[in-house]
Amino acid sequence: LCFNWEAKGEILRRGSDFFWTVHFVNEAHHWAFESMIIDGFTRRNLTRLIQTELIRGNYKVAEKYIDLLGSAMFQKKIANHYALFLDDREAMQNDPELGPRLNTHMTEDFFSEGMDLEINLRSLIANEPFNLRAYDYLMALLLLEKKIDQVREALPGYLRASGGIVPSLLDEGLLVYQITHREEDISPLQVSPSAIQRFDDYTRVLRQYRDQNEAARILYPTFGNSFWFYLNFVSLPNQ
Repeated sequence: LCFNWEAKGEILRRGSDFFWTVHFVNEAHHWAFESMIIDGFTRRNLTRLIQTELIRGNYKVAEKYIDLLGSAMFQKKIANHYALFLDDREAMQNDPELGPRLNTHMTEDFFSEGMDLEINLRSLIANEPFNLRAYDYLMALLLLEKKIDQVREALPGYLRASGGIVPSLLDEGLLVYQITHREEDISPLQVSPSAIQRFDDYTRVLRQYRDQNEAARILYPTFGNSFWFYLNFVSLPNQ
């Protein structure tokens, strides 16, 4: 989920993939370009640079990358695919990779914080409140860091972006928040009945064991994929 800026090809490629996924096109381009400096004109690097240059409207540069990709053995098909977009903006709108990112509108410029994923995600969301991919990553990061208060704070915006759909892990996190903030939580957000029932089952088993290792062993087959199990039994290296 998290990448530190390192001048290593695999880190740079994966970093570009991450920023592409959350529609941060300029930063996806940045990491792909750095990867190209280290690894050269690989198919993966050239494809990403073609994508980002097309979206940014730099068609002459995109065409140069397309020509480079097409000159390689077995790469003409993908090069020809992207060549179609050089003079057809409407076709780009309909492309499943390019279209959604073409419609990403940044209301203000901001500097990327290469080593601070949370700041980058919050900046993206501030610019594009309905960027569900960015919200998904932000919520996953907050859950990993066990920042339940911040999960609750960000949840209304997430629900607007997701159309009211609450993934099970967020449902479980919200329940933890409500239990630990009974007196101050007056929000209309509701936990699903299925999450409440599952939590009752979880705590009933948990109370039967004083030994934490034994409790974890018994709970894991049924609840190992729950946020509650992670909260009770898993610690990240910096926690």
